[in-house]
Amino acid sequence: MGGLADYSVEVELAGWDPSKEAVDDILDALAGHAPSISAGDGRASVRVSVRGRTALAAATTAVGLVAAHTPAEADAVGLVVETVDDLEQRLSRSNAPDLVGVAELATLLGVSRQRVSQLGDSNAFPRPVAQLAAGPVWLRQHVGRFVETWNRQPGRPRKAALGTGAQPGSRKAAAG
Repeated sequence: MGGLADYSVEVELAGWDPSKEAVDDILDALAGHAPSISAGDGRASVRVSVRGRTALAAATTAVGLVAAHTPAEADAVGLVVETVDDLEQRLSRSNAPDLVGVAELATLLGVSRQRVSQLGDSNAFPRPVAQLAAGPVWLRQHVGRFVETWNRQPGRPRKAALGTGAQPGSRKAAAG
C-alpha cells in the first residue's frame, strides 16, 4: 500500500442553503483543511483538503468532516475526489472556449475574410456561437469539423459559356 497523499474532496449537498453565518462557522471549523463553500438554490458544495492512503480513504475522511459540521437535512448527493496535484493541474487549464473570428477563419481556411463571410451565410457552414460588434465568432471545434469535410475548389467558379463557347471577358468573346 502506498504512502499518504494529499487529496481535494468536494462534497455536494442537497436540501440545504446555508446562511452566511453558517458558512463562516463551517469555514472556521474546517480551517485546517483549506475549506471552500459555494451555495445557492437549496444546494451547497463543500471542498476540503485531506490526507489519505487512497482516494476512498480520503473521501471517507472528507465526508465525515463535512457531515460533522453541516445539518442533518444536508443530504450528500455528489462527491469529487482528486489529488491536490490533479486539482492544481485542472485549475491551471483555461476553461474559456476556443473561439475564432472572421480573420482567424480566413487564415485557417486559406481564404479571404470576404470568402469567410460568404461561407458563413451558407447552410453547410456552422452557425456562429455569438454575434459581436466585431463580427461573428465560432467555436474552433465546430469549424474544424467543417474544414475536414469541405471540398474546396480554389479559384473563381467558371461562368456558363455564351453561345459561342467563349467565356465572358475572354479575348474571343470580346473580339466576337
